[in-house]
This record gives sequence, C-alpha cells and structure tokens, in this order.
Amino acid sequence: YGGNGDGILESLAREDPSALTELLAAAERIGVEPLVKLCEHALVGVLDTPALGVSVSGGGKDEQIIAIANTKRLQGFARQFNLRKLEIHCIEVLGTS
Repeated sequence: YGGNGDGILESLAREDPSALTELLAAAERIGVEPLVKLCEHALVGVLDTPALGVSVSGGGKDEQIIAIANTKRLQGFARQFNLRKLEIHCIEVLGTS
C-alpha cells in the first residue's frame, strides 16, 4: 500500500469484496485512516459495478435479490465503522430498488 490509490484496492474489490472489508476493518483497528478511506471508496465502486451482480438496476430477479442483500450487508458494515459515504450510497442504491 503506497497511500495513493494505485488501483490495487479497486482490483481487490472486483475480485473479492469481502477481503476488502476485512482490510478496511484491520486498517481501522490500527489507525491507518487514509487506507480506510481508500477502501471505502473502492467499496462504493463495488456497488456501482453491474458485472459483480451488485447493482440493483437491471439484471434478473435473482441478481437483484442478491444485490439488495449485499447492499444491506454493506450498509450495516458502513454503519459499524462510521463510513458515512458508503452508508449514504447504500441508502441511495436501496432507494432505487
């Protein structure tokens, strides 16, 4: 981690969003706030990536159900770690479902 958002976190978010939440939680525990914010930004991007089946717009009924469940989980995670940008984005996404 170089602190400049070099695409590593976005790549991790596409490959394994749950690993990114674990990284964010670890960064928060040890007080690396810039990494926490970069992880939060990458998670917001996950919600906007239809290829991951996370977008609630479009896709089949089953994909929408999975997307809503994932978004609700992320919303709870965001609330737990006081990630306002992610929490608000989850609310907006759920509002469109």
